[in-house]
Amino acid sequence: GAVAVAVRCEEPAVTEPLRSQDPAPPAGVHRASFASADAEEVTSFIRQTYAESTTRFAPVTGGARFTALLHDVPSLGSDRVRTSIDYDGTSEEGFDNLVAFVVHAGTVGVASRGDEVVTGSGGAACYPLGVPVAFRMRHFDVTTVRLPVERLRQAAEEEVGRPVEVRLRGTASVSPAMLRYWRSLTSLVAGALTDPDSPLGQ
Repeated sequence: GAVAVAVRCEEPAVTEPLRSQDPAPPAGVHRASFASADAEEVTSFIRQTYAESTTRFAPVTGGARFTALLHDVPSLGSDRVRTSIDYDGTSEEGFDNLVAFVVHAGTVGVASRGDEVVTGSGGAACYPLGVPVAFRMRHFDVTTVRLPVERLRQAAEEEVGRPVEVRLRGTASVSPAMLRYWRSLTSLVAGALTDPDSPLGQ
């Protein structure tokens, strides 16, 4: 039968959204950027990059912006996302990619199936898979790693030699040791994708 695998886990001075090809990324690594203070544009970016969702934004004042730097290779991506715009959101369909994140500043609140995890500076967590989710973002600065669940399932099947089902039993680390593990892993992958000499770009 199937084996269940539990996974614990100066801003751009522009007025229009920006997505641009970096002039010299590692070969094979696609690098792009996004910046906007427009709620509809930010919502569209979140839908395209992470999950189909609806968002509710606080009033934008004092030059507040949402910015993101994206780095992608086939079946793997990492982003550095910053926002001085507070917003809440919901996704009825949920996430179909594993998205783990480390918070450098601010807070990220994730609620699903009656539980809410609020992750602050220095913390690490992930979004639940395939279930409705609500999120609350407050002046955050995060690094994310995106991995298709299918790729994760394939790796698990190669490891155990039989069909597996991948699901999340929680979105926060289960111990201080696992928190350190996820934080280090996210930083390692993000660093590898942004390094000009990254082997991931070959």
